[in-house]
Amino acid sequence: MGLANIAGSLFSGYPVTGGLSRTAVNYSAGAKTPLASLFTGAIIVLTLLLLTPLFHYLPKAVLAAVIVVAVVGLIEAAEGLRLFQLKRADGVCFLVTFVATLVFGVEVGVLGGMVLSLLLFIWRSAHPHMAELGYVATEGLFRNLSRYGDAKTFPNVLMARVDASLYFANARFVESRLRQWLAERDDVEWVLLDMSAVNDIDAAAIATLEELMEDFRARGVHFALAQTKGPVRDLLARAGWMREDSMCVQYASLEQALGDITEHGIRE
Repeated sequence: MGLANIAGSLFSGYPVTGGLSRTAVNYSAGAKTPLASLFTGAIIVLTLLLLTPLFHYLPKAVLAAVIVVAVVGLIEAAEGLRLFQLKRADGVCFLVTFVATLVFGVEVGVLGGMVLSLLLFIWRSAHPHMAELGYVATEGLFRNLSRYGDAKTFPNVLMARVDASLYFANARFVESRLRQWLAERDDVEWVLLDMSAVNDIDAAAIATLEELMEDFRARGVHFALAQTKGPVRDLLARAGWMREDSMCVQYASLEQALGDITEHGIRE
Protein backbone atom coordinates (compact mmCIF):
# COMPACT_ATOMS: atom_id res chain seq x y z
CA MET A 1 0.00 0.00 0.00
CA GLY A 2 2.90 2.32 0.66
CA LEU A 3 4.29 1.72 -2.82
CA ALA A 4 0.80 2.18 -4.27
CA ASN A 5 0.44 5.56 -2.57
CA ILE A 6 3.86 6.65 -3.84
CA ALA A 7 2.93 5.65 -7.39
CA GLY A 8 -0.51 7.24 -7.08
CA SER A 9 0.98 10.52 -5.90
CA LEU A 10 2.78 10.84 -9.23
CA PHE A 11 -0.57 10.87 -11.04
CA SER A 12 -2.64 12.95 -8.56
CA GLY A 13 -4.32 9.81 -7.23
CA TYR A 14 -6.13 9.52 -3.89
CA PRO A 15 -4.25 7.83 -1.01
CA VAL A 16 -5.45 4.28 -0.46
CA THR A 17 -5.61 2.11 2.62
CA GLY A 18 -6.91 -1.28 3.73
CA GLY A 19 -9.85 -1.81 6.05
CA LEU A 20 -10.58 -4.57 8.55
CA SER A 21 -13.32 -5.94 6.30
CA ARG A 22 -10.90 -6.42 3.42
CA THR A 23 -8.44 -8.13 5.71
CA ALA A 24 -11.18 -10.39 7.04
CA VAL A 25 -12.37 -11.37 3.57
CA ASN A 26 -8.79 -12.02 2.48
CA TYR A 27 -8.17 -14.18 5.54
CA SER A 28 -11.39 -16.16 5.14
CA ALA A 29 -10.51 -16.79 1.48
CA GLY A 30 -7.40 -18.65 2.63
CA ALA A 31 -4.69 -16.04 2.07
CA LYS A 32 -1.39 -17.03 3.68
CA THR A 33 1.11 -14.35 2.57
CA PRO A 34 1.06 -10.71 1.36
CA LEU A 35 1.42 -12.10 -2.17
CA ALA A 36 -2.33 -12.70 -2.08
CA SER A 37 -2.80 -8.93 -2.36
CA LEU A 38 -1.21 -8.98 -5.81
CA PHE A 39 -3.72 -11.56 -7.03
CA THR A 40 -6.53 -9.59 -5.40
CA GLY A 41 -5.39 -6.43 -7.17
CA ALA A 42 -5.20 -8.24 -10.51
CA ILE A 43 -8.70 -9.67 -10.12
CA ILE A 44 -10.05 -6.22 -9.18
CA VAL A 45 -8.51 -4.69 -12.31
CA LEU A 46 -10.01 -7.41 -14.51
CA THR A 47 -13.37 -6.96 -12.81
CA LEU A 48 -13.33 -3.20 -13.39
CA LEU A 49 -12.37 -3.60 -17.04
CA LEU A 50 -14.50 -6.57 -18.06
CA LEU A 51 -17.12 -7.50 -15.44
CA THR A 52 -18.47 -4.18 -14.20
CA PRO A 53 -21.82 -4.52 -16.05
CA LEU A 54 -22.47 -7.84 -14.31
CA PHE A 55 -22.14 -6.30 -10.85
CA HIS A 56 -23.96 -3.04 -11.61
CA TYR A 57 -27.27 -4.19 -10.11
CA LEU A 58 -25.77 -6.25 -7.28
CA PRO A 59 -27.56 -5.23 -4.03
CA LYS A 60 -25.36 -3.69 -1.37
CA ALA A 61 -26.84 -6.16 1.09
CA VAL A 62 -24.98 -8.92 -0.75
CA LEU A 63 -21.68 -7.10 -0.33
CA ALA A 64 -22.53 -6.49 3.33
CA ALA A 65 -23.27 -10.18 3.80
CA VAL A 66 -19.85 -11.10 2.39
CA ILE A 67 -18.17 -8.75 4.87
CA VAL A 68 -20.28 -9.88 7.83
CA VAL A 69 -19.62 -13.55 7.15
CA ALA A 70 -15.89 -12.89 6.86
CA VAL A 71 -15.69 -10.78 10.04
CA VAL A 72 -17.75 -13.26 12.07
CA GLY A 73 -15.06 -15.82 11.33
CA LEU A 74 -12.53 -13.60 13.12
CA ILE A 75 -14.52 -13.62 16.37
CA GLU A 76 -13.13 -16.43 18.53
CA ALA A 77 -15.55 -16.82 21.42
CA ALA A 78 -13.80 -19.99 22.57
CA GLU A 79 -10.52 -18.10 22.93
CA GLY A 80 -12.27 -15.47 25.06
CA LEU A 81 -13.68 -18.15 27.36
CA ARG A 82 -10.26 -19.77 27.55
CA LEU A 83 -8.70 -16.45 28.61
CA PHE A 84 -11.26 -16.12 31.41
CA GLN A 85 -10.44 -19.65 32.56
CA LEU A 86 -6.68 -19.09 32.47
CA LYS A 87 -6.58 -15.58 33.96
CA ARG A 88 -9.63 -13.45 34.60
CA ALA A 89 -7.77 -10.15 34.10
CA ASP A 90 -6.71 -11.18 30.59
CA GLY A 91 -10.28 -12.19 29.82
CA VAL A 92 -11.58 -8.80 30.99
CA CYS A 93 -9.00 -7.05 28.82
CA PHE A 94 -10.13 -9.14 25.84
CA LEU A 95 -13.81 -8.35 26.51
CA VAL A 96 -13.25 -4.61 26.98
CA THR A 97 -11.25 -4.40 23.76
CA PHE A 98 -13.94 -6.33 21.86
CA VAL A 99 -16.82 -4.20 23.14
CA ALA A 100 -14.93 -0.94 22.60
CA THR A 101 -14.16 -1.98 19.03
CA LEU A 102 -17.82 -2.75 18.33
CA VAL A 103 -19.09 0.49 19.90
CA PHE A 104 -16.43 3.06 19.07
CA GLY A 105 -14.40 1.55 16.23
CA VAL A 106 -11.11 -0.26 15.69
CA GLU A 107 -8.80 2.61 16.69
CA VAL A 108 -10.55 3.29 20.00
CA GLY A 109 -10.85 -0.43 20.71
CA VAL A 110 -7.16 -1.13 20.14
CA LEU A 111 -6.12 1.95 22.12
CA GLY A 112 -8.46 0.99 24.97
CA GLY A 113 -7.02 -2.52 25.04
CA MET A 114 -3.48 -1.14 25.13
CA VAL A 115 -4.27 1.26 27.98
CA LEU A 116 -6.03 -1.45 30.01
CA SER A 117 -3.15 -3.88 29.43
CA LEU A 118 -0.67 -1.25 30.58
CA LEU A 119 -2.69 -0.53 33.72
CA LEU A 120 -2.88 -4.27 34.50
CA PHE A 121 0.88 -4.58 34.01
CA ILE A 122 1.54 -1.66 36.36
CA TRP A 123 -0.81 -3.12 38.99
CA ARG A 124 0.80 -6.55 38.79
CA SER A 125 4.26 -5.03 38.97
CA ALA A 126 3.31 -2.95 42.00
CA HIS A 127 1.78 -5.98 43.77
CA PRO A 128 4.32 -8.81 43.33
CA HIS A 129 3.69 -12.32 44.58
CA MET A 130 5.10 -13.00 48.03
CA ALA A 131 5.18 -16.24 49.93
CA GLU A 132 5.82 -17.23 53.52
CA LEU A 133 8.05 -20.29 53.40
CA GLY A 134 8.31 -23.55 55.26
CA TYR A 135 10.52 -26.62 54.85
CA VAL A 136 9.05 -29.68 53.13
CA ALA A 137 11.15 -32.63 54.31
CA THR A 138 9.88 -35.06 51.67
CA GLU A 139 11.12 -32.78 48.89
CA GLY A 140 14.06 -31.22 50.68
CA LEU A 141 12.86 -27.79 49.54
CA PHE A 142 11.37 -24.61 50.97
CA ARG A 143 7.79 -24.13 49.79
CA ASN A 144 4.90 -21.68 50.08
CA LEU A 145 3.01 -22.33 53.33
CA SER A 146 -0.32 -21.53 51.68
CA ARG A 147 0.24 -24.41 49.24
CA TYR A 148 2.02 -26.82 51.58
CA GLY A 149 0.19 -26.76 54.88
CA ASP A 150 2.43 -29.46 56.36
CA ALA A 151 5.64 -27.52 55.67
CA LYS A 152 7.82 -27.11 58.74
CA THR A 153 8.23 -23.66 60.25
CA PHE A 154 10.95 -22.63 62.66
CA PRO A 155 10.47 -20.96 66.04
CA ASN A 156 11.26 -17.25 66.13
CA VAL A 157 11.99 -17.21 62.37
CA LEU A 158 9.85 -15.75 59.58
CA MET A 159 10.95 -16.94 56.13
CA ALA A 160 9.60 -15.05 53.11
CA ARG A 161 10.24 -14.91 49.39
CA VAL A 162 9.59 -12.03 46.97
CA ASP A 163 8.97 -13.21 43.42
CA ALA A 164 9.89 -9.99 41.60
CA SER A 165 12.55 -7.34 41.29
CA LEU A 166 12.27 -4.63 43.92
CA TYR A 167 11.82 -1.01 42.89
CA PHE A 168 10.01 2.16 43.94
CA ALA A 169 6.55 1.00 42.74
CA ASN A 170 6.39 -2.22 44.76
CA ALA A 171 8.69 -1.50 47.71
CA ARG A 172 5.86 -0.23 49.92
CA PHE A 173 3.74 -3.25 49.10
CA VAL A 174 6.57 -5.59 50.12
CA GLU A 175 7.06 -3.61 53.32
CA SER A 176 3.33 -3.73 54.09
CA ARG A 177 3.17 -7.50 53.59
CA LEU A 178 6.17 -8.10 55.85
CA ARG A 179 4.69 -5.87 58.53
CA GLN A 180 1.43 -7.81 58.26
CA TRP A 181 3.17 -11.16 58.75
CA LEU A 182 5.20 -9.81 61.66
CA ALA A 183 2.05 -8.46 63.29
CA GLU A 184 0.50 -11.93 63.10
CA ARG A 185 3.51 -13.54 64.83
CA ASP A 186 4.73 -11.87 68.00
CA ASP A 187 7.46 -14.49 68.57
CA VAL A 188 9.59 -13.58 65.53
CA GLU A 189 13.19 -12.64 66.23
CA TRP A 190 14.58 -13.17 62.74
CA VAL A 191 13.20 -12.32 59.30
CA LEU A 192 14.91 -14.43 56.63
CA LEU A 193 14.30 -13.21 53.07
CA ASP A 194 14.80 -15.58 50.15
CA MET A 195 16.17 -13.29 47.40
CA SER A 196 16.53 -15.96 44.72
CA ALA A 197 13.75 -14.43 42.55
CA VAL A 198 14.96 -10.82 42.88
CA ASN A 199 16.88 -9.88 39.74
CA ASP A 200 17.26 -6.17 40.47
CA ILE A 201 16.72 -3.60 43.19
CA ASP A 202 16.72 0.19 43.09
CA ALA A 203 17.64 2.89 45.60
CA ALA A 204 14.04 3.47 46.66
CA ALA A 205 13.55 -0.20 47.54
CA ILE A 206 16.83 -0.27 49.44
CA ALA A 207 15.78 2.80 51.44
CA THR A 208 12.37 1.26 52.21
CA LEU A 209 13.93 -1.98 53.45
CA GLU A 210 16.47 -0.07 55.53
CA GLU A 211 13.64 1.88 57.15
CA LEU A 212 11.82 -1.39 57.89
CA MET A 213 14.92 -3.04 59.35
CA GLU A 214 15.72 0.00 61.49
CA ASP A 215 12.17 0.06 62.81
CA PHE A 216 12.06 -3.61 63.80
CA ARG A 217 15.63 -3.71 65.04
CA ALA A 218 14.48 -1.45 67.86
CA ARG A 219 11.91 -4.15 68.69
CA GLY A 220 14.49 -6.94 68.77
CA VAL A 221 13.79 -8.32 65.25
CA HIS A 222 16.81 -8.90 62.98
CA PHE A 223 16.99 -9.43 59.22
CA ALA A 224 18.97 -11.83 57.04
CA LEU A 225 19.13 -12.37 53.27
CA ALA A 226 19.81 -15.66 51.51
CA GLN A 227 20.49 -16.69 47.91
CA THR A 228 21.02 -13.12 46.70
CA LYS A 229 22.09 -12.93 43.06
CA GLY A 230 25.39 -11.36 42.05
CA PRO A 231 24.10 -8.10 40.49
CA VAL A 232 21.80 -7.49 43.46
CA ARG A 233 24.59 -8.35 45.89
CA ASP A 234 26.82 -5.75 44.18
CA LEU A 235 24.14 -3.08 44.66
CA LEU A 236 23.69 -4.01 48.31
CA ALA A 237 27.45 -3.89 48.83
CA ARG A 238 27.51 -0.32 47.50
CA ALA A 239 24.65 0.45 49.90
CA GLY A 240 26.78 -0.79 52.82
CA TRP A 241 24.82 -3.96 53.49
CA MET A 242 27.92 -6.18 53.37
CA ARG A 243 29.71 -4.53 56.28
CA GLU A 244 29.97 -6.40 59.57
CA ASP A 245 28.00 -3.68 61.33
CA SER A 246 25.20 -3.82 58.76
CA MET A 247 21.61 -4.25 59.91
CA CYS A 248 21.28 -7.25 57.55
CA VAL A 249 23.27 -10.49 57.45
CA GLN A 250 23.98 -12.24 54.14
CA TYR A 251 23.90 -16.02 53.59
CA ALA A 252 24.52 -18.21 50.59
CA SER A 253 21.50 -20.44 51.24
CA LEU A 254 18.43 -20.76 53.42
CA GLU A 255 19.84 -23.91 55.01
CA GLN A 256 23.01 -22.10 56.05
CA ALA A 257 21.03 -19.20 57.47
CA LEU A 258 18.67 -21.44 59.43
CA GLY A 259 21.56 -23.47 60.80
CA ASP A 260 23.19 -20.33 62.10
CA ILE A 261 20.00 -18.72 63.40
CA THR A 262 18.38 -21.68 65.09
CA GLU A 263 21.46 -23.32 66.56
CA HIS A 264 24.24 -20.81 67.11
CA GLY A 265 22.60 -17.43 66.84
CA ILE A 266 24.00 -14.50 64.83
CA ARG A 267 26.13 -11.71 66.08
CA GLU A 268 24.54 -8.29 65.49
